Amino acid sequence: MDEVVIMDEVVIIIVGMAIVTYIPRALPMIYSFKSDLKFLKFVPVSLFAALVFPELLLDDNLSLTVDGETFAGLIALLVAWKSRNIILTMVAGVFVLYLTKVVS
Repeated sequence: MDEVVIMDEVVIIIVGMAIVTYIPRALPMIYSFKSDLKFLKFVPVSLFAALVFPELLLDDNLSLTVDGETFAGLIALLVAWKSRNIILTMVAGVFVLYLTKVVS
């Protein structure tokens, strides 16, 4: 008898968590059908930022660090912002990283 009650509670918890997880994912899509899918244009930029910035700004101990990679990343960010040219951005970032490695 107790096992049935526990299983019922587990099923209720699983269904409740599925609903709570699904709602934040479904609401933007439901809302976007009324408008356009304009928010999707920010997905690549946000994914790139989520992947790159922690790698540039944090060291192995998860503390803020400023080193050659951080400096090269910031220079590449400025070049990308001003020029909007991906080749120039990559060349500038690699060149500044090279200079920081050679100088140190």
